[in-house]
Amino acid sequence: MAEPPLTRVTLLARIRDGRDADAWREFVQVYGPVVYRFARNRGLQDADAADLMQDVLRSVHGAIGRLDYDRKQGSFLGWIFTITRNKVFNHL
Repeated sequence: MAEPPLTRVTLLARIRDGRDADAWREFVQVYGPVVYRFARNRGLQDADAADLMQDVLRSVHGAIGRLDYDRKQGSFLGWIFTITRNKVFNHL
């Protein structure tokens, strides 16, 4: 099993600027496969997992400007998994 990505606060700061296409490409490269694997491990078929991954990334894009990330309050990956889990639940 692949190691979960380390949260880079610098990348999170960069994606807050929706115009930073390089940051979003990197974000999708890092977190897209994690979300996809999570969905597949919950029983979603390939196309459904890919669609769900896109939906999660859209949700992150819409919410990242309001996110006040503080490691003491919880992990960023935990936040991503919460979004993903809720979308998987709604899908099923």
